[in-house]
Amino acid sequence: MNDAAKARAELEATLDELEDRLNPAKVASRTNAKLRRSYRRNPGAWTAGAAGVVVAAGGALLLLLRRG
Repeated sequence: MNDAAKARAELEATLDELEDRLNPAKVASRTNAKLRRSYRRNPGAWTAGAAGVVVAAGGALLLLLRRG
C-alpha cells in the first residue's frame, strides 16, 4: 500500500469514528443504554433523585402560590 492509499484509509477510519461519535441517533442510543444500565444497577438512587425533584418542584410551586 502506498502512502496516499494509507493516508486515505486512515482518513476514512477517522471520519467513520467521528460520524459514529457525533451522529445524534447513535449518541441518543448510547446515552439511553447507559441510563438503563445505571438504573438497573442502582434503582434506589434514581428513585431518591426523582423524589428530590418532586419535593423541589412542589416547594417552588408553593412559594409562587404564596406570593401570588
